[in-house]
Amino acid sequence: MLYFIFTNFIVFSSTLLLIKFKKSFLKEKFYTNVEKHNYNKNIFPLGGIILIFLIFLNHKYFDLELLISCLLVSLLGLSSDLKIIKSPKIRFFLMIFVVGMYLYFTNNLISQNNFPVIYKLMNNELFNFTFLLVSILIIINGCNFIDGVNNNLNLYFFLLNLSLIYIKYIYGVDFEINIFLLLFSFFFFYFNYKNILMFGDSGAYLIGFLSALDLVQITNEIELLSKYFAIILLAYPSYEVLFSIIRKKNPLFPDGNHLHLLLMKINKQNHFKTSLQLNFLNLILFSLGSIYHNDDVILVFLILSYVILYNYFHNYFSR
Repeated sequence: MLYFIFTNFIVFSSTLLLIKFKKSFLKEKFYTNVEKHNYNKNIFPLGGIILIFLIFLNHKYFDLELLISCLLVSLLGLSSDLKIIKSPKIRFFLMIFVVGMYLYFTNNLISQNNFPVIYKLMNNELFNFTFLLVSILIIINGCNFIDGVNNNLNLYFFLLNLSLIYIKYIYGVDFEINIFLLLFSFFFFYFNYKNILMFGDSGAYLIGFLSALDLVQITNEIELLSKYFAIILLAYPSYEVLFSIIRKKNPLFPDGNHLHLLLMKINKQNHFKTSLQLNFLNLILFSLGSIYHNDDVILVFLILSYVILYNYFHNYFSR
């Protein structure tokens, strides 16, 4: 753990020095449509760059295929932050390629064990591959959506890793990687709160990618763990995308009617209050989901309750 703390401290300190001495250069490179994310033109979307540096400093916890894929995913997000690839459609197709290649070469599929409803379909490798690919793409895009409020994505990521540590501890699965990611969130919290750093597309893409793969791995490894537990932990970013489709909005393009943006208006642009309110709901959902992680009935009830609450609050704040 001391090594995790040390590497986080060094990388974040180096980033602060970079901002201090190269602020004008960074503004020239990153000053784009940041106001759509944070309403603060002085914040830098360097969270993904910091995270990928830390991942490579802790490379022993990642296999080579995952390291390369994480780098490509973060670079794809960085191309958006720097306005190198402006088209969301082009980025989406490149994301399909990167994630698809990773799943293909690692043969990373969802285990059929304890998979309700579509058990027989999941036995078909092509369906399994496509289902997993689409799911990961939805989560990546959803994480990018919820990065529109300071520390909203970060607190979500913190709670997700906390839940995974709890489950892995119960079943004796190694959780050092989650400790590392938890400490990253802890360090990042202050800088995001102070409007110094934000994740940007690079960080949001990377967090979505890592979170999805970790949950696939743990649900495959622990047979007693319900697949609905993974849905619980990924409900927030996933439903942001699905609800955009329900509202007949293009899920590749953010709009002003996401729940966090509506809540921001109610809270008079108070980022901290908004992120706490949204993640208080996640805290309750994740806590109950972790306690009843192998009870399909309760987990389905929690998922349906979340969807109902989300729709209720969205309709209420949209008035």
